[in-house]
Amino acid sequence: EQVGIFLGLSIHDTSQVMAAALTYREAFGDEVALKTAAVTKLTRNVFLATVIPALAWYSKTAAEAAPPEDGKKQGAESKGAAAAGFTLSTLKKCLPLFVLGFIATACVRSFGDSMLESGRAAFGVFERDEWKELSDIIGNKLGGRYLLGTAMAGVGLSTSLANIKQGGLGLRPFIVGSSGALVVGATGMMSCMLLEHFDMLTTNNTAYNHDK
Repeated sequence: EQVGIFLGLSIHDTSQVMAAALTYREAFGDEVALKTAAVTKLTRNVFLATVIPALAWYSKTAAEAAPPEDGKKQGAESKGAAAAGFTLSTLKKCLPLFVLGFIATACVRSFGDSMLESGRAAFGVFERDEWKELSDIIGNKLGGRYLLGTAMAGVGLSTSLANIKQGGLGLRPFIVGSSGALVVGATGMMSCMLLEHFDMLTTNNTAYNHDK
């Protein structure tokens, strides 16, 4: 569980978390680490649904409330616009589509599983084996392997070191990224140590001690 929690907390991207957890499982035969890493990272993803729109809303209102350089009159107008209230157009700007997609797919999967647990077919159509196979095809094969791979390739193809050099950023992005990775990794390690210290991990070490 400690390994899974550390991977889920310290690695940024979901696909990278699962790749690292799968590698660990293949090397050590530990299924618990894989499941714990998945749950930990997905829990972080759930909070994106609230954190990202909140940060976007704060950034937008702060930018509108800031006085422009060409006079105080426009600054007052901007403040009035910022205080105008929450509109549908503002919601579209502050809520990324991938957050909505994540919430929607999570609800679909949860509703289907709950129907199966109550003894009914998922959405009145899919039996347990069919629902499991469909979820595996869409989530693991189509989404996790092909669509996610395509998205990562797109990010890589749109990234150019020449653009960073032309922008005059220098080594600052690398310094900031490395510092952030160190802070996140240290936070993940401390979280694992605290959970173990307060005996909050549920792994039973009896079988391990017996084999040893």
